[in-house]
Amino acid sequence: MKVAVGDKIRSYDFKPMDGRGDCYVEGIVEVVNCTETYYQSYKITCTKDVFGGEDQSGEKSSRVGKIVFVDRKSTRLNSS
Repeated sequence: MKVAVGDKIRSYDFKPMDGRGDCYVEGIVEVVNCTETYYQSYKITCTKDVFGGEDQSGEKSSRVGKIVFVDRKSTRLNSS
C-alpha cells in the first residue's frame, strides 16, 4: 500500500471480530514514515473516532482534531 501525505486512512485499534463493533480512527496523513513513537507509524490528524462500532466524534474523549500516531500494519487507505 502506498500512502502519501494528505491521504485519508483508517487504522484499527483492535482486529475486527464477529460480534464486536469495529474500533478505529480515520484521519489525514501528516507524516508517512514517522518514528517519533520508536516504531514505524503514520502521524495523522484524526477526522473520525469509532469505538465498538459507534462514532465517538462528538464525545469528550474523542480523538477528532488531535494528532494520533497509528501503526502502519493496522492501516488501510480509506476512499470514503
